[in-house]
Amino acid sequence: MKPKSIFIWFAILAMLLSCLHAESNKSLKKKVTSNFELKDSILTKLCSAAIAQTHRHVTYDGSYRVLKYPGGDVPDSLGVCTDVLIRAYRNVGYDLQKLIHEDILRNYAVYNKRSRIEKVDASIDHRRTPNMQSFFTLHGKKLPNSKVAKDYLPGDLVFWDVSAGHVGIVVNVKSTEDTTRLMVVHNIGSGPQLQDYLFDATILGHYRYAPWKKQ
Repeated sequence: MKPKSIFIWFAILAMLLSCLHAESNKSLKKKVTSNFELKDSILTKLCSAAIAQTHRHVTYDGSYRVLKYPGGDVPDSLGVCTDVLIRAYRNVGYDLQKLIHEDILRNYAVYNKRSRIEKVDASIDHRRTPNMQSFFTLHGKKLPNSKVAKDYLPGDLVFWDVSAGHVGIVVNVKSTEDTTRLMVVHNIGSGPQLQDYLFDATILGHYRYAPWKKQ
């Protein structure tokens, strides 16, 4: 085969591979796009803000950092499971750093009962799952730790018995394996991921927190 012919065949092969790669990327993007509409526009925005985090590279890092207050955040290239919720709620106008810090000052005994707080610290307290659970118990709607998929709706917050505590948010994306079950966005060590994780670990807490409407 002549060199020119070989070059043409390589060019065709490269074009085909490029097309396949583009189709693969389209498929991946479809998997992280909400696949049904919600009537509540703020709830839609909350779920979208959680899903959008799965498009960014985030290294799992829960080390202590001094944060500004309010509105403080670790670099967006870093984060843990609680940061998924913090960033999603900030996107719809609710600063969990400020809300949880102020609530700890008002209800110290309640928070201290779940997880001993030696010193109130606005840089870290809101990033701890026990404090989040206390806050959502006081100000959200605490729901049964059901094993029935339909009991979990978009925006629901789920805490699992994993390591020192783990949390994620249910979003408006159906599982491909079971369309009655919704996917969750969480960071369990590899950055924010959209996964069919709802019943993969023991559920410790199930909450609904929508401060823009009556609970």
